[in-house]
Amino acid sequence: MFQPSFPRKSKGAKVQKLLCISVLLKPGNQEGGYIWQCLYRWSSHRLIIFIMVVYKLMYYFEGSQNDKGCYSDMLISDFLDPIFQDAFKQYFSELGIKVKDWDGLFKEMNDDGDNLAFVRLDENKEVIGFIQFKPIVFTSWFFEETYGFIREFWVAEKHRNKRHGSELLEITEQYLCDQGIYSSILTTDTAEHFYLKHGYVKAPGCKARNKDDVYVKRLK
Repeated sequence: MFQPSFPRKSKGAKVQKLLCISVLLKPGNQEGGYIWQCLYRWSSHRLIIFIMVVYKLMYYFEGSQNDKGCYSDMLISDFLDPIFQDAFKQYFSELGIKVKDWDGLFKEMNDDGDNLAFVRLDENKEVIGFIQFKPIVFTSWFFEETYGFIREFWVAEKHRNKRHGSELLEITEQYLCDQGIYSSILTTDTAEHFYLKHGYVKAPGCKARNKDDVYVKRLK
């Protein structure tokens, strides 16, 4: 709950900016309490900074209310990273895919070039999920367009249905836009509803090597 409050200007007096905020703490299902902080007197730029801090606090507590806890996202380009490797092995294990040469697979990801991944970690540095992607260029003699190809996407079972997948997809799409890439493409045979919900459409004229359905989205 955020309640900025400013007094009316009295005749002949300077306007004083008062900020009154209340943050509702409600971690999990436990009863929380109210923390009231009132009557902060700041210059304009410090007031803005303070409001930003308050909103970050509210975001933290909202995460607790939704049982998401604390987490952080990191962007990696080195797939020899043991954190990513452990998560990827869990992912393939769920799919029932057996790999004889893990070192060779992760080296291939690096050698392929341009592969990136956002990895989300909880407060104990355990992986919540990851999304791996890379830019690919579709070109002809007349046209050229770069797409963000979402290669692999996984959220650990105990962290599902908490919007982690949606948020990983969103930060990836934003990253692509920041790089001047305004289209995204992927294949799926298990999560059609998820991608349709996030604005992807099936591209029936496009064929993938893995024979799965292809989905695309215009990001801008």
